[in-house]
Amino acid sequence: PGTWALEIEGVNLQGNNMIATMDVNVKPLVKNLEFAVDQYKIPDRSLPLFPLFDAPRQLIWVGDSLPGSGRIWQLDISTGNYTSHGIPDVSLITQTTLDSAGTLWFIDPVVRALGNYDPQTNASRIFPVPDEGVLSGLAMDGQGNLWIPVVQANTVVKFDVEQENFTSYEIPARGSTP
Repeated sequence: PGTWALEIEGVNLQGNNMIATMDVNVKPLVKNLEFAVDQYKIPDRSLPLFPLFDAPRQLIWVGDSLPGSGRIWQLDISTGNYTSHGIPDVSLITQTTLDSAGTLWFIDPVVRALGNYDPQTNASRIFPVPDEGVLSGLAMDGQGNLWIPVVQANTVVKFDVEQENFTSYEIPARGSTP
């Protein structure tokens, strides 16, 4: 806490720099800070790994990576209650992401599949990933396409959501284990 000299540098599209400086009084003292931790225990045996915050619905989604569970947990932040969403034809769910329509996308590295789940209708679809190897991540780009690194294949797979097809991109560095 105390007075800090703050310096901000801005660069416009023409490459001109602007620097602004100001003194800022930083408060409060560390002894005045407080926080609380709330614990929400999942009701069944599970292995949740990568939680995903769904801001519009004020929910937290997390795939269950317990082998054979085939479910996604939903935590309602306002009530602290969990809902289990069973997904047929999957073993476990590691990483998830939300699209703009509120549909969940997920990967199952055991059955090597990409899936989506609509919590409004409880409908799900499974898309087998064509590359051999462990699916190690999931990301969505600005166009809604999904990207999945495949470790042993040394590839990154793109799933075009509109066309519902996969394109594999080989990583030029051998053994990069994406």
